[in-house]
Amino acid sequence: MLSLLLLAAAATADAPLVTFKDWTAGCDNGRACMAVGQYNEKNYELASVVVERGPLPGDVPKIWFLQDQSPIVDLAADGKRLGLKLTPDADDWAVFVEPASLPAMTEALASATKLVPIRRDGEPATALSVDGAAAALRWIDAQQRRAGTVTALVAKGDKPASAVPAPPALPVVRRAVPKGAVGKPFTDAQIRAIQQQYSDCSDDDRLQDMVSYDRIDARTTLVLVTAQCASGAYNMDVTALLLRDGGGRELAKFAGKADEGDLMMNLSFNPATLTLSSGFKGRGIGDCGGGADWV
Repeated sequence: MLSLLLLAAAATADAPLVTFKDWTAGCDNGRACMAVGQYNEKNYELASVVVERGPLPGDVPKIWFLQDQSPIVDLAADGKRLGLKLTPDADDWAVFVEPASLPAMTEALASATKLVPIRRDGEPATALSVDGAAAALRWIDAQQRRAGTVTALVAKGDKPASAVPAPPALPVVRRAVPKGAVGKPFTDAQIRAIQQQYSDCSDDDRLQDMVSYDRIDARTTLVLVTAQCASGAYNMDVTALLLRDGGGRELAKFAGKADEGDLMMNLSFNPATLTLSSGFKGRGIGDCGGGADWV
């Protein structure tokens, strides 16, 4: 689901994603966290539900779920309607829980064995995923140092909000200043060799169209080599190389990730922002997949 894209962006090498039955949770390096409940291998009819929360003591959770049958006006926990205040998004794609209803919604996620959206006509819609929700929310409380405080989602206590420590300072990522001209373009033979080395195949024609060159600092050209032969209908296989002014060439390494796998698909570079982006689609319509950005 789209939620996985958000989680992929939130995870870091120091705080990997964790899974609790149907739920997956992760936090970034500033302690902003997200948990997502989705379908399981036995029940693909469950609807996704997402809990997001910032790291500050006063940050209010944001909870929303997919709306496959609209309009949704309430939720029932184990058969009992909760009387929640809900707001659909502009596209009627998702439903957001209003702040006044967050405590009841959080309690239901943590304790109910079944949580079912109710349509305006009183009929039930697709049930939300709840198996593992309590553990995922408790994990977030621990990561954000909220356990035992009045601000906790699940692990509540008597300690005041002031007991929640400030999040760590975020690191500053400094963009390099590109100078000079791009390196010498590859020959067709070099392009084929690169494709063969990293994609296990090589294209026969239009090889120069498969390569882009961008200056990224005072001594380096970023070269992106696409292998059409190894690409799918909507995912392009791209290799990122660093071409040094002295003639050296190496495979680009990406901070925070040892093995990107699918996240290395569809690489593109924006010279205006000096940002390298990747993303892949699990399906052509783009409702699932992942992505990442680097400077």
